[in-house]
Amino acid sequence: MSIPILFGWGKNSKQLAYIGIHKCPACKNYTHFYVREIANNIRIYFIPVARFNKKRYMVCHKCSNGWELDDENSNNLIVLNMNNPSVDQTEHLWEEIAIGMQGYQKDPSEKYIDNLLERLGYKYHNQDYVNNLFGKFIDFIQDEDVAK
Repeated sequence: MSIPILFGWGKNSKQLAYIGIHKCPACKNYTHFYVREIANNIRIYFIPVARFNKKRYMVCHKCSNGWELDDENSNNLIVLNMNNPSVDQTEHLWEEIAIGMQGYQKDPSEKYIDNLLERLGYKYHNQDYVNNLFGKFIDFIQDEDVAK
């Protein structure tokens, strides 16, 4: 009597890191980007037993386009963004910057911006990230090539 062996193959994708908000060259949106790993796998009785042909991509959350990364670049992106705020925190920060910029229209001074960035840096425990995201927000509001 023989026992049938069930096996299969396919691809799976897993998220390795959130790398923040960037402008997508494909869809032109300022949106979340991730480092994802896509690999072929072989399964026996629905249990993965081998993974091969692994590739890492930087992927746009909005349009799902991806750009292949070599191991060094993907590892650098992961390490560089390891201590950054989460997706939810980044969305809240983006909204707080937008609200803060409404106040800037009433008080267009450099001191107002410095105080806003300092307050947000303290709240999110990462001044460099706040400053970087603020720069992207300014690019966003000045960008004529953004998808509408």
